[in-house]
Amino acid sequence: MREQFQAVSGAGSTVNSSDPQATLTAFKQLASDVGTQFSSITNEEIAPSAQKASGALNDYAAYLETVVADPSKASGLSDQISTLQASFTEAATACAG
Repeated sequence: MREQFQAVSGAGSTVNSSDPQATLTAFKQLASDVGTQFSSITNEEIAPSAQKASGALNDYAAYLETVVADPSKASGLSDQISTLQASFTEAATACAG
């Protein structure tokens, strides 16, 4: 699970504004990978936070897809990033507990 957190953290720094389609593809793959990994978590204290984080990442990937199709919709980017960061922070906190 720690590897997935690092992958998500690093993904933000690999955003290539000159190639939004490549960025979208990378985030969709990451969301798929995280979803697969996090869906196998059975620990009752960690699973809900992990599933919430996975859902937030899927939402973010879907949002990016919308922005790639229509860049005028990028105004909500900071809210999307905040939600994503908060959900992964919550999951990381649950793991550390």
